[in-house]
Amino acid sequence: MGEFSHGEEVPFLAVVRAVRVLEPPWRPDLISDNTVLMTRQTVITKKKRGPAPTGKGTLIGVRLQPPMLSALDRWLAEQPEGMSRPDGIRLALKDWLTHLGLLKHRDEPEGAN
Repeated sequence: MGEFSHGEEVPFLAVVRAVRVLEPPWRPDLISDNTVLMTRQTVITKKKRGPAPTGKGTLIGVRLQPPMLSALDRWLAEQPEGMSRPDGIRLALKDWLTHLGLLKHRDEPEGAN
């Protein structure tokens, strides 16, 4: 806590004094005493959208044309718990690759496919 010269306590303030030093002979009217009060600043960070990135996996950006995007959105509306577009695309790709036999079911032991 800082203090004024009158003994008052001021929370979270920094007192900065700048005094001009003069060599004798000096005149009292040439001395400057500047007191600057600086309050503590709070930095507010902008909230990021979406879930926190895991940093795992390879990011693949895909552009979808309006008919395919609207079909995806209709399918997502039918899914429980409001599935996101990326989660829906992952699930559809996983189901398709599993159906083709290119991806193993997680429940199956190694080599069961």
